[in-house]
Amino acid sequence: MDQISLFSAQVIVGGQRKGGPRSRRVPDTRPTGRELRDGGIELVLKHERARYKAAFVEAVVAFPSGFEFTAEDVRALIGDPPGHRNSMGGLFHAVAKLGLASDTRQRMKATRTKAHARDLPIWRRL
Repeated sequence: MDQISLFSAQVIVGGQRKGGPRSRRVPDTRPTGRELRDGGIELVLKHERARYKAAFVEAVVAFPSGFEFTAEDVRALIGDPPGHRNSMGGLFHAVAKLGLASDTRQRMKATRTKAHARDLPIWRRL
């Protein structure tokens, strides 16, 4: 006969305890739907970022030696970067490390509306 003990929050079925403080549940370690979704998005963006970086390097290589350019010139060729807009600075430093371009230490105002006339570094193709 089934009995429920109100004081211990345990269910006694057929003389054996079920549930209550002594039960040991194995935690569910399977990823949630949200975790699977976020992981898939991250995987796609990782590959998209790699493609954009390659396109960025190709765009810089296409400029003639001595040509001065800004991020707006590169964006005009290959579009906006995936993810965060601040990734452009990292891409410019990557091409500088590759010896493809150098910072002229000169600045000009951005002309794109979204950029709100911020100062942009002018880079020179090496």
